[in-house]
Amino acid sequence: SATAEHLMEACLKRLGVRNYFGFLLSCETVSAGKRSPLGYHESAKRLNADPKDIAVYEDALYALQTAKDAGYYVVGVYDDSAAKNWQTIECIADEIILNWEEIV
Repeated sequence: SATAEHLMEACLKRLGVRNYFGFLLSCETVSAGKRSPLGYHESAKRLNADPKDIAVYEDALYALQTAKDAGYYVVGVYDDSAAKNWQTIECIADEIILNWEEIV
């Protein structure tokens, strides 16, 4: 995530889902933003998995493109910040999520 790990930790605990994550990893920790695949690769390493076996969920076009170019399965997640790039996201993504409530 682009969010600092201590903030992710607090948010996930508050939502009651922290226990579903084996680790948290921020761009800050890997010293690279989402325009670089370093964060995705570090996650793959920690999961002991190949990029092709990992789904990356993103709402930012540039991050989605980075993950796709690095060989990850990408899921485009719609939110208001993604609206202006949504058509492009739909073309790049292997799958899309328009509304989380509809998939539960």
